[in-house]
Amino acid sequence: MNKSRYILLTFIPLLTILLILPKIYSETQYVGVNKCKKCHISKKKGAQYKVWSKMKHSKAYETLAKEESLKIAKEKGLKDALQGDQCIKCHITGHGLPKILFSKKFDITKGVQCESCHGAGEKHVVKRELSKKEKKKTGKELPISKDEIIRKPTKETCLKCHNDKSPHYKEFDFEKMFKKISHLKPTK
Repeated sequence: MNKSRYILLTFIPLLTILLILPKIYSETQYVGVNKCKKCHISKKKGAQYKVWSKMKHSKAYETLAKEESLKIAKEKGLKDALQGDQCIKCHITGHGLPKILFSKKFDITKGVQCESCHGAGEKHVVKRELSKKEKKKTGKELPISKDEIIRKPTKETCLKCHNDKSPHYKEFDFEKMFKKISHLKPTK
């Protein structure tokens, strides 16, 4: 095979991936709880951030540094619970996904963030910004579309982590727990 043909066959797929991947993922990035907080902190909007910040989900990453977690990690043959995939997969949002799916300001140390349950938030952020502009023009907000954000997570969403593979597993009652973490807009 001649050298120029080899270069073409090697670099065209790579170049294609580098040009296409950002476009594929540009609308599906995880933005992180600090971005969500900008709109979801006020009482008028439902104070969802305040509800989340009082939940164990917000401290999920921190718990991996505690003595009990280190002990469990050691029993499982891990040096550190913060480094073990089997631990961290349920203690941070989006573990194992390509880095391109996360905004530069995304902070894994914030634990199980909004997007663990509601999906990557970039589309939602962009559409809500458009909605603000629409409201200034017409007085009406744009409705939240199904492709924008997951409004109500399913039992299956929770069972990805709240299952018998967890060392802290207790029987999981979705309906009961969902009521405990509910953080709906008060006007609904």
